[in-house]
Amino acid sequence: MVTQPAGGDSASDAAEDQRQVFVNMVQETETLKLAADELRLQARWPLARCRIPSSRAIGRAGRMYIGCRRPVMVRVNFDNGHVIATLPIGDPVGATSFDPETCLNFNYNGEGIVAMIHQDNAHRYAVEENII
Repeated sequence: MVTQPAGGDSASDAAEDQRQVFVNMVQETETLKLAADELRLQARWPLARCRIPSSRAIGRAGRMYIGCRRPVMVRVNFDNGHVIATLPIGDPVGATSFDPETCLNFNYNGEGIVAMIHQDNAHRYAVEENII
């Protein structure tokens, strides 16, 4: 077992093809990218406009969706950490999921609302509906 200090509190982790693990660092407002096979930190990415990153879903083609308690969802490229889109969601976010067949992203929150976000193309997202 290898231990590496990450600093701060973490919430929500997700793996992509078991090669990479992503961890939300709550107080630092950032995401860590870990190499699962080498057990080492690969990158530390700040999440602009995201306060308290607390949920995550992994999509296709390098897409990662992070629910934040700002309240926004950020779409991040998990190869380089760039924030591609920021969309409003309810607060506090409890869970984030992605349906690859419909290209819909769902963010569930404490207000009893599910923000349904559609991916129009690789860089454009829109709030499709807020389900109450």
